Amino acid sequence: PSPRWEIGADSDSSADVLVEAAEKGGEGLWAGSQLSLVTGFQTPTNARTTWIGGVDMFTDKFFNKEVAKGKQSGNRQFARDVAAWTFLESEVLRIDSVEHHRVNETSPLEMYTTNDRVTYTACISKYNPELEAWEVYSGLKDLQLEFTMLDPHIRTTLPPIAGEPGKYSVTFRVPDRHGVFQFVINHKRKGLTFLESSTVVPVVPPRHDGYPCFLSAVWPYYAGAFSTSAAFGIFVALWLAGDEREPRKARGSKTE
Repeated sequence: PSPRWEIGADSDSSADVLVEAAEKGGEGLWAGSQLSLVTGFQTPTNARTTWIGGVDMFTDKFFNKEVAKGKQSGNRQFARDVAAWTFLESEVLRIDSVEHHRVNETSPLEMYTTNDRVTYTACISKYNPELEAWEVYSGLKDLQLEFTMLDPHIRTTLPPIAGEPGKYSVTFRVPDRHGVFQFVINHKRKGLTFLESSTVVPVVPPRHDGYPCFLSAVWPYYAGAFSTSAAFGIFVALWLAGDEREPRKARGSKTE
């Protein structure tokens, strides 16, 4: 048999490696760090596909193989784990529901106003193959929420709520920009099913009666307007309340 060797070349010389392996009868094309005896893929729609090196991995011979005298190998458990992952029986998550509302309120709004304080909550569960049922799951530590309009204006962590299994919640302030926004969850990690959720909400500026009546930044203008009005009123009062004088007689006028 041909001697054993491994592919250790850089990616830019892969063509030379293939030529050299072909000259050796193909030996080496199935060796090296790029080789995988078992490879699994997951599509964006959470469909899973697995390639294995051979069907012998699922035979009793491999299941009962001993790594030492009286010590069983982990081949049986490994095969079970691979099959369970491939057929969506393990590491399967889903988003049961999402909700959003303003702070100190419970019902969602059709639209929010800029600078509102909003609370977003997501409920996540995980499939239990032993019970064949969905169970609440709070084991995600890197879940994120994006509040986006074309680009994310806010990206924040979505931590689990202590004492409420399966619930993840965060409170944030709506940015000072109106438009059509989305609450977006896009969680993609190796081995787990992808979690995706998108909720569209409009963000509008405050109504005409939603602004404060008086702004502290414009007090100088208020003072100028009031002082000008007061000065004009005083001037008019003094003008109208002044003494009336008799008109002077013209020189040379005769008296009767």
